[in-house]
Order: sequence, then C-alpha cells, then structure tokens
Amino acid sequence: VMYGDNKIIRDNLPAAKRLLDYYAAESPDGIRRGKGAYGDWLSLGTPSDLSAISTLYYTRLAGIVAWMCGVIRDTEEGKYTALFEKQKRVFRDAFMSEDGKILSDTQSLYAIAYKSDVITKDEAKRQLERKFGESGGRLETGFLGIKFLLPTLCDIGRSDLAYSIITSTEFPSW
Repeated sequence: VMYGDNKIIRDNLPAAKRLLDYYAAESPDGIRRGKGAYGDWLSLGTPSDLSAISTLYYTRLAGIVAWMCGVIRDTEEGKYTALFEKQKRVFRDAFMSEDGKILSDTQSLYAIAYKSDVITKDEAKRQLERKFGESGGRLETGFLGIKFLLPTLCDIGRSDLAYSIITSTEFPSW
C-alpha cells in the first residue's frame, strides 16, 4: 500500500468482510461473548474482560475494513464506516463508566481502545497514568495489549513511561 500496490488489500478484503459478517451474525447486539473470545494471555494483575477485548477487536476490524475500502474505492466504505461508528458506541455504552473507566480496568484495554480509536488521547492519558501509578510503573499487559502499549504511551506524551518499561531490569521487563 505504501508504494501504491493495493493488491494485498484486494486479496484480503473479502476475507475481512466475511469475518465481520460472522461477528455480526454471532453478536447481533455488537457485543462479542463466549465462543471465539479473545483473551490477554499472560497478563499480570486483573485479567481483561474477554467480551470487552473481543468487542474492541470487532470494532477495530470494522475500522480497518472501512479504511481498506477507502484505499481501493470499494463501494461499501460507507457501510463499514457506519459499522465502525456503531461499534464504538456499543463498546462505550457496554463497557465504559461515566468517569471513563473501562470494565475490568486494565492497561491493555486502554491501549487497545486508544489504538482502535474508541477512546480519546485525553481519556487514554488519564486512565493509563492512573493505572501505571497503581502498578508502581510496572507493566501489566499480556500478549494482546503489549503490541499497543508502547505506541500509545508515546502518542499520549508519556514516552518516559515507555522508556522506563523497556529499560527496566525488574520483573516484568523486556
């Protein structure tokens, strides 16, 4: 895509659309539960709610598919953009409290939600600073959350936290 070759999008967009169709059939209210739920394996501290993570990944995929449609000028871009917006509302209504906390309140959920455009930069900053304060500055994510954590910390102006995580020699560390 970076070099103008959209073949990878054309080859993979149909499968991504089918996965979204599956999610929609399995989760008519937009909340993914049970079967096929994602977990943040090997996380430390409170585990992330499986339905919250799975619903975030549903939302994230809808956003990615909308973007893919836009890149190749697929006629269904509007459909997937609307699904993405709907899923953001579903997630916020089902899993977020008035004060911006996400159900099960984990570093992973805030990082994934931010990188999926479900929460704002300010919301991510406030909640992640609180979570790192509670953990003594220690990493608590599992496999799913770690991919999003360091880029999120840098985006929200907390590269100092990202740096302290990657240079720590105490458990848990790199």
